[in-house]
Order: sequence, then C-alpha cells, then structure tokens
Amino acid sequence: MSVRKPLFPSESGYVQQIRDQCREVEKIVADLINSVEGAMPDVILNALIPTKTLAEYYCPKKTGALVASSYLAVTDRGAKTRVELGFAKGGEPSYGVYVHEMVEFHHQPPTRSKFLQAAVNEDQENIRSRIVQALAFGGQNTIGY
Repeated sequence: MSVRKPLFPSESGYVQQIRDQCREVEKIVADLINSVEGAMPDVILNALIPTKTLAEYYCPKKTGALVASSYLAVTDRGAKTRVELGFAKGGEPSYGVYVHEMVEFHHQPPTRSKFLQAAVNEDQENIRSRIVQALAFGGQNTIGY
C-alpha cells in the first residue's frame, strides 16, 4: 500500500515534503555549479584561443620577440584559478607594454598599438558564444579549434 502524499498546506507532512523537494533542487544546483566550476578554466582557455591568435595577428613583428612572447595559461592565485592571456610575461621582452601602449606611433597594418585590447574587444561576443556553447555540451570543446 502506497502512502498518499499531502496535496494541500493544511495537510500533515506537506511542509516537510516541500522542504525535501527544495533540498533535492539545492543538491542538483550545487552539483551543477561544482561541475561548471571545475570545467570553467579549461572552457575559458579554449574560448580564448582564437582571441590569442587575433592578438598575435595584430601584434607588431619588427623582431618577432614580442609576438613570440604571447601566452595563454591557467594559473592559480591563492584559492582562485584564473586564465591569463597576454604578452611579455615577466617583462620579457622589456618593451612589451610600451609597444602595446604606443598609440601615437604608426604601425604597418594589420599590426597596431593596443593589439591585445583590440583583439579582446573585437572577439568579445565570440568569446561569450564559445563559452556558452562549450558549457551547453558539458564543458567539452566542440568548436574544433
């Protein structure tokens, strides 16, 4: 014989039934958040690969050292995991920031000043789309880059 579940707030056990259902929903949401948090650094890293390529395309290439210094990496900062995209990590080459900020200097197209900033700004919506797409497929890289 099955036990009848209460249907109305005035019935005995109704509040407990709702609490149990809420706990179940909380567990599902917590599990989802935990799975997404674990996948996020890799998802973001993969989503930024085309942005890094665009930044390298815009980067001035007089000696080739600056473009060769580009990096995209997952790093730990204390309890936080981050994804970093940049050039001249650790100050090598030493002129990296200067070249990026030289807006008054003419660069031969397609190279330019603010090459990293321009790439991120131009690719911003695509980055979001790649992240959403990857999360929709369980954190897997489904785009093929």
